[in-house]
Amino acid sequence: MENPPLRAYFFDRKPSAPTDTDRSVVITLAELLADVLECELQVAGLLPDFRFAHSWHRWPAHMLEQSPVLVEVVESHPDWWPTLHELWRSTGESGPAAVTHPLVGGVAATSTRVPRRRR
Repeated sequence: MENPPLRAYFFDRKPSAPTDTDRSVVITLAELLADVLECELQVAGLLPDFRFAHSWHRWPAHMLEQSPVLVEVVESHPDWWPTLHELWRSTGESGPAAVTHPLVGGVAATSTRVPRRRR
């Protein structure tokens, strides 16, 4: 990584003020990370038979908890990252321990099949 101090914005709960000199870089990185996290959540929704798809929300939820700038970006454009936004909303309402995957839903870790979500 070219600029190790930027890591604090994503792993150490460091907020990014509008006057920060690295603000544009931090926002761009947050948008890219949001893209990756949204894709992960979407792919898990497409693989309902994959045994652990129901747990794929844990990393995105953790990143949302650790990065105020990621939350800021996701909240500023909820339609760009709809599943990630829904995950953030559900995390805030019930706490991280009670959150399930927005597209897959909760299934016990011992389950071998994740039921398809009805539309």
